[in-house]
Amino acid sequence: MNEYEIATKKVLPHLCKNLNWPVQLISAYGRVPVQIGGSTVWADFAFYISKNQKAVPWLLVEVKQAGTPLEQALPQAESYSLILGSPFFCVSDGDNFDFYMTGDSQGKSVKLKNGCLPPVPSSEYLESGVEYVSFPKEIDNIIDLFFVGLK
Repeated sequence: MNEYEIATKKVLPHLCKNLNWPVQLISAYGRVPVQIGGSTVWADFAFYISKNQKAVPWLLVEVKQAGTPLEQALPQAESYSLILGSPFFCVSDGDNFDFYMTGDSQGKSVKLKNGCLPPVPSSEYLESGVEYVSFPKEIDNIIDLFFVGLK
């Protein structure tokens, strides 16, 4: 499986099932813009909460190919989480899931105990009446075709 397939067929279903998160508050794969200096990179997933009628990142997820040590993805996921202000982040290869509480600077995050998921906020923060950064349907279709082409 390539990274896209791992993300959409393994990671996302696992997290949705175990966190019971409203799908309207989860970004599509590869659609989370992260501004680093003068350029924009794209994180894999973000799980949002609704706070003051705005979408706020709660959990950032970075997916890697099977066989890639999750520790290699840690600095990338941690930096994205710091930039976006997400209190939690996850690195996964589809079979293994490491969750962290974001620290106050690079290298200061705290790994959660194996098997422990980040806390799920109370229901008023999971109302889906907010919008996060999204793209017109045509752009989403083009991006999906691009990922299919990568297969």
